[in-house]
Amino acid sequence: MFYFSFFHCLEGDNLHRIVFSNNKFAIKLHSLLREQEELKNQNIFFSPSSLSVALGMTFMGSRKKTKEQISEALHWQNLHDSEIHSAFKTFHEAIHSSESDDIQLKMANRIWGHHEMEGTTEFSENAQQFYNAGMSKADFVRRPEDARLEVNDWVEKHTGGIHLLSVR
Repeated sequence: MFYFSFFHCLEGDNLHRIVFSNNKFAIKLHSLLREQEELKNQNIFFSPSSLSVALGMTFMGSRKKTKEQISEALHWQNLHDSEIHSAFKTFHEAIHSSESDDIQLKMANRIWGHHEMEGTTEFSENAQQFYNAGMSKADFVRRPEDARLEVNDWVEKHTGGIHLLSVR
């Protein structure tokens, strides 16, 4: 397994704590995936940073047991919520400021909810502030194919057509 965390390029105690936690998560996830019979002789590729960002946004909107479980899985038990979300904000700022003629780093975040779901203004504002993630709604129940296409179109548009995973 090869894993380089972009976080290592950044400064700050919170970031170093998140890096450490992110690496522990990546190693544990890789071990769990390697134990799967269907993956025994396969190459495994995943982005721990992308998974952590997605779970960070989920964590931000979670409560009680779900929040505890995410915190435990990502080894965030000794971190305060504000430390976690501020570190991800710094991460996103660094990614966006690192682009040059020779380097392109793209990270596109969006939260997709069912079209009948009520979201809170606070959550929407925090998702935008810390994760640069807007919110969209789609009908995943009655129009799943339209929702799938909408999500995939958004991803393609915001990643320059380069993405490794599509909603299927």
